[in-house]
Amino acid sequence: YFSLMATGQMSRDEAYQMALSRQKKSERVPPDEIGQIGSPDTPKDYFTREEVERMSQEEVSKNLDIINKSQPKWK
Repeated sequence: YFSLMATGQMSRDEAYQMALSRQKKSERVPPDEIGQIGSPDTPKDYFTREEVERMSQEEVSKNLDIINKSQPKWK
């Protein structure tokens, strides 16, 4: 900020915004944590015909909305 103000070519607001912009560009943002492959905690949004055939009646009842959305994609 002060070095930008020292040039005399910017107003205080412009220098402040430029300093904030530079600071954001130089910050390191760590990536989101990657979960385990096939983690059972991840809710599914699609089931294949074969998966549904292997389900118990209780599992089918529990996942009925997702199964109904999946059916039009089955061949």
